[in-house]
Amino acid sequence: MAIRAKRPLRFNYAPDLPRVLLLGLDGAPPEIVFDNPDLPNLQRLLQRASYGPLTTVFPPVTAPAWVSMYTGKSPSNHGIVEFSIPQRCTQCGYGPEFGKHYNLCPRCGAKVPKKLVSARDIRGKRLWDILGQHNISSGVMNVPVTWSNPLLPLKGWLISGMLTPTNRADYAYPSQLKAEALQGYLIDVLGQERIGKLINTNQPLDKEIVYQAALRVTHNRARYLKKLIRNYP
Repeated sequence: MAIRAKRPLRFNYAPDLPRVLLLGLDGAPPEIVFDNPDLPNLQRLLQRASYGPLTTVFPPVTAPAWVSMYTGKSPSNHGIVEFSIPQRCTQCGYGPEFGKHYNLCPRCGAKVPKKLVSARDIRGKRLWDILGQHNISSGVMNVPVTWSNPLLPLKGWLISGMLTPTNRADYAYPSQLKAEALQGYLIDVLGQERIGKLINTNQPLDKEIVYQAALRVTHNRARYLKKLIRNYP
């Protein structure tokens, strides 16, 4: 969803450019969001906007869908088709194959090791990379598959999102941003370690625990986003 604001950007090179907010609500049914009286701003937006259903990517999974959104490429071209990527087979040395997701080695049938995807596994320029080439700054917060070690640079700032390890300190770019503005920031509802455990064991989640954690993280994230937009335009 793109929202054009009335207040101009505070950029020295082009002060008349509008600010644009790209808001992603992953997995949220439209009727719950846009027909909800508790969300009047979104309702007003739809009253004066054009909207309609879009066909998602295949496979219809969060990681490849988000990467397709901010690269403009299909999963077969940007290479992210799942939350994890098969690694080289430890038995016969086969692979890994670009853009392929498999549990057993196609050559010898052995179970292959996997790693969770990161920003460095993406093939293609991200939206904020292209904007930066045109001297336009971006602020990116809580977008899936934006963490890597180290974080990829951009013109502006980035707070990595889903799949960021909870025990890592390097989730902010530039690095000094964390010390300056992000004390107490909560990275995600589920950390990378818990997601990895779920992938390997199919362990069910306690819905109430996830719900309460989601509320806490959402309020925390909104507070810090307002601060970042105000202090780091």
